[in-house]
Amino acid sequence: KKHMEIKHKEEESLLLVMVEVCKFFGIEPEHLVSRSRKFEYRLPRQICQYIGYEYTKLCLYDIAIMTGLTDHSTIVDSAKRIRDYLDVYNDDTRRCVELMVKEFNLTKNEDIKITNTKS
Repeated sequence: KKHMEIKHKEEESLLLVMVEVCKFFGIEPEHLVSRSRKFEYRLPRQICQYIGYEYTKLCLYDIAIMTGLTDHSTIVDSAKRIRDYLDVYNDDTRRCVELMVKEFNLTKNEDIKITNTKS
């Protein structure tokens, strides 16, 4: 039961972040979870996936489902891509991630992600 409460809280946190990321980039939530590869939708989606990966205890499968994907391996790729953006660029990506981390008082997740579980 306690595991389900934690999972529900983590999902709720990621959903709130997703709503705020949509506002930050001026897109509709349905675009965030769409399969569109347009940069204007892909970047916010990848930021949400990065935040889910780095700042929650959700498994990759749950993050994928919440962000409109069916393949959890994309989450790892998105997290790496955003990490690279944060290292190289000082733009909307960095400002958005820093704002979400500050606004939701997020801390880095040090747990190992379970990649092959469909909880």
